[in-house]
Amino acid sequence: MGHIKEENLGLLDYLLDQHDYAMLVKLLQKEGAPASLQAFARLGQALVQGNLAVIDKLAQELDQDQLLRPEALEQATYAAYRALQIQLKRQEYGDYFRALTPILVNIFRLIFEKRVMPQLDQFIEPIKKEDIDGRHLYRGLQWKQSRVEASDNIVNQTFHRYYGDHFNYDQYLSSSHLLKLITDHSQDKDLVAKATRMRAVEKYVRNLSAHEVVFVDQAWVKERGQLSLEEINHLLGELMTLADLKDQDQLNALSKINKEIKQGLGV
Repeated sequence: MGHIKEENLGLLDYLLDQHDYAMLVKLLQKEGAPASLQAFARLGQALVQGNLAVIDKLAQELDQDQLLRPEALEQATYAAYRALQIQLKRQEYGDYFRALTPILVNIFRLIFEKRVMPQLDQFIEPIKKEDIDGRHLYRGLQWKQSRVEASDNIVNQTFHRYYGDHFNYDQYLSSSHLLKLITDHSQDKDLVAKATRMRAVEKYVRNLSAHEVVFVDQAWVKERGQLSLEEINHLLGELMTLADLKDQDQLNALSKINKEIKQGLGV
């Protein structure tokens, strides 16, 4: 069993409550805590950051195999969701909304893949482009024109309906594209309504906070998005469930890590 000085117990509780694992690692190192507890803190940090390579490594070392179940896209989405919950708890509202677009793209993608089109990945390709130094860097995901236009598939049908013959394949995968696909091809009216409402939040709340320096508080969010922060976050949780992202081991991973650390320290 580890130990921690009594005068640092309050700091320990605060860092655990705020999920500030970077500072927690430093505290545990300073206190000479067992290496396994320091590893749990690093695992917590990786879970918040979405560092999948570190998650895989530490989860195996610490016998937390339940964290290895989801595929990479799902793991990354769980990580983004956990980070959003922390930002909401810390009242970091601007950061919360700036981080909304990537997770929304993932959720819409998973919803469409699981509920409508399991072979969706065949229509998407990773893109690398040269930077100013000539390096080929990954830039994002785009629709694969040759695959989309190869047949009268549902992606082609939707793009032709909304964009005619002028869809811009240089655009990166967006929630707007995916929402159109969900709207056109899902029979679940409740799902379509919830996805449409969240896309409106992204459009009217997130986009301004991401591209201009603005003060984001609860009143500003409600005025622009017509939903409270709590309602928006609840809606996000419902979309996670609709994307079949309801693994309790993933959703409660940070609570379990905190418990392991406190028990290991005898707190």
